[in-house]
Amino acid sequence: MLDQVMGAVANDASSELFFLLFGSFILYVLQQSYRKVKNIRHRRRLRHELSLYKKRKDSINVVDLANGDPEFEKRNIFSREVSIFGAHRSLFLSMPVEIEEKIISREREAGYMDSQLSKFHADTSFDGGSDFKDLAELTGIIELPCLINKHKNIVGEEFLNAKERLIFNGDKYGVFNLKFTRFGDDEKPGVEIDFFKTDYYTHRVFRSIYQELKLNGHPIASAGLSDFLKYKPFLTSFGINALLICEGGHGKEIILSKRSGRVQGGVQKYHITMNEGLSQTDKDPFGKVDLELCFKRGSSKSWELMINYINTG
Repeated sequence: MLDQVMGAVANDASSELFFLLFGSFILYVLQQSYRKVKNIRHRRRLRHELSLYKKRKDSINVVDLANGDPEFEKRNIFSREVSIFGAHRSLFLSMPVEIEEKIISREREAGYMDSQLSKFHADTSFDGGSDFKDLAELTGIIELPCLINKHKNIVGEEFLNAKERLIFNGDKYGVFNLKFTRFGDDEKPGVEIDFFKTDYYTHRVFRSIYQELKLNGHPIASAGLSDFLKYKPFLTSFGINALLICEGGHGKEIILSKRSGRVQGGVQKYHITMNEGLSQTDKDPFGKVDLELCFKRGSSKSWELMINYINTG
C-alpha cells in the first residue's frame, strides 16, 4: 500500500495533484486559524472597550433607564403631550425685560423681520402659576424660585453676549413622565413618554441651576432610577441619538460628526453621527408628537453636513 502511494506521488501528474490538494488544505487551515484569531482579538477588544465605557459612564453619572435589546418597535413607543384638564403642561421662564429689549434691538440691527425676532414666554409653571412654588415642593429644593431668578439673568447675559452669532430661542419638549412596560406573549419592550412644553432659554436656565447645585453637592447630581422624575423641571430636553455604521476599507466604520464650538461650550468636539432635540415641529398631520420625524429631521441635517464636507474637502 505504501509503495503504491509513493509511486503515485513520484508520478509527475499525481505529484502535482497531491501537492495542489495538500497546499489547498494547508491554506484553508491557515485561513480558518487567522479568522478565529481575528475574532478572538475582536471580542477581547470589545470587552476591553465595554469595560472602559462602563467606567467612563460611572464617572460622568449616566444612568441606563432601559435596555434596547430586543429593540423598541415604533408601535410600542407612545409619545404624547401631557395635559391637565385639556390644557398642556408647560414650563417657561421669562427673559428679564431689559435683556430681552437689548436682544430684540440687536436682531433688528441685524436685519431680522418681525416674524424672525426672538420670542420669550411669560413665567409659567406646571400648575399654571408663575411663582414656581410647585417646583420647589416637587423637587424639595426650597430655594429653587430664588435660583430661577438668579440664573435667568446669568443665562440672559449669555444670550446677549453670544460672540459667534445670535442664539435662537426655539420651542422644545421636556420629559414629564417616563414609564417602561412589556407587550404581548413575547414581552416586547415598550415605553410611554409624556412631554411638557418648554423652550431653549428655559432649558439653559435649568441647566445652569443644575451646575450650581451639583457644585454644592446637592443630591440631584446622584439621582437614579428611583428618584430622577422628582427633578422633572430639570428634564427640559429630549434628544434622539443615532450612529451611522457602514462598510469601509477596514471593515465596519462609524461616522462621527464634529459639533460646533458654540454648542460644546467653546470647544469643537467629535460627537456621534446625529444628535437632535425633539421640538414642537415634530408632529404628524394629526398634531401628535412623532419621534420618527425628529430622527428624520436630524438625519437629513447630518447628511447635508457630510455631503458639504465631501464636496469641499
